[in-house]
Amino acid sequence: MSECKIPWILERGHEAKAIELLSAYFGPDGKRTAYTGSHFETLGGAWDEGPADLITAGDLIAVSALSVDIPAAASIKILGTEADRITALLKQISRDLELPDASDEIVDAGAPAELWSLLRELPGMGPTTTSKLLARKRPRLVPIYDSVVASVYGIPDSRGYWRAMRTLVKTDNLWQRADQLRVRAGLSPLITPLRVIDIVVWMHGKTNVDRGALTSLTSSSKGANNGGRDSADQ
Repeated sequence: MSECKIPWILERGHEAKAIELLSAYFGPDGKRTAYTGSHFETLGGAWDEGPADLITAGDLIAVSALSVDIPAAASIKILGTEADRITALLKQISRDLELPDASDEIVDAGAPAELWSLLRELPGMGPTTTSKLLARKRPRLVPIYDSVVASVYGIPDSRGYWRAMRTLVKTDNLWQRADQLRVRAGLSPLITPLRVIDIVVWMHGKTNVDRGALTSLTSSSKGANNGGRDSADQ
């Protein structure tokens, strides 16, 4: 089973660097163009205002902010032939459920696992794309997975990722500290603690700060602003 190692950027004492990464991602100082991923929570309508148990066209558009596109063949099934099955499963997963409070059944089996499998069987829906779509519908529960965060966490693939992340966010009050980072960075409550962690870790990996010092963001942003996420489903 995968175990996520905590990168130093999430440890106590590095809050200023973490906030700098959040600020670079969302661009509140007006000096940088915000990453398109900064619109993930609101593109196509805010995630908390749309239907909780229905994947909409707006949700599919929002995922594109993270540099992945839902293939047309998958979209047709998600919005059409598989819509009822998807809604039935989403109804079994509270939108208010937070990852630290999720039971073993939630992270390992039951409706979430069934929904994950259903989406993964659709054309072009690898673990990265699937995690981003589910994170749009259940942003307090589902962590985003891609090769950048996998590298930072030191995990080989997405298997066991939810359980490993549940352990990580419960370590050293990380969940609460992530929400404090959001407040200090001046971000909307739409940005959940899980998403704060995701952004900090992804920016940390993308800008090579794991080498021990915060490096210039300019070299990695030459094309990073086109979406700010790894598009490869690995």
